[in-house]
Amino acid sequence: MVNRIGNTLYGNNTARCCLQNLLKKFSRNGDHHHQHQQLMKEYEDLNHITKTSMSKHEIQYNPLHHSLLKPDSITIKLRVVFDGSSTSISGLSINDIMHSEPNLNPEISDILIWIRRQRHLYATDITKMYRQIKIHKDDWDLQRILWIDEQQAEVSYHLTTVT
Repeated sequence: MVNRIGNTLYGNNTARCCLQNLLKKFSRNGDHHHQHQQLMKEYEDLNHITKTSMSKHEIQYNPLHHSLLKPDSITIKLRVVFDGSSTSISGLSINDIMHSEPNLNPEISDILIWIRRQRHLYATDITKMYRQIKIHKDDWDLQRILWIDEQQAEVSYHLTTVT
């Protein structure tokens, strides 16, 4: 099934159009652009993304991405959102070819009943929790993103963790 996904960067220009739209959005809000650049640098510093060549690979998926800015947020002011439902030249998305498992999460009502029976409750917001899960290197081409460097040239990155 993975072989059927094709190439999203060179098969169509959706990833490039998305990047251009994002840059237009940033031109109207310099703070948003600055924070997004800082976040991309953080991803790179933490090895959550690595630069890769712009060469054409037979199987390559560039999920569209954008960022949401919430200036009033206490914890995380900027979040990057990846669109796994964007289709490749084959008409398939990464969501279409992923193996899905049954939902193992308990029902919210069960959680609320369990909480009420406890004497103490600890809660936390685990920052970057999912980005701690590494993706096998063989699958990195299925998680590429297009961005710009300091000279405004297009750069391709592999996402190396779960997003």
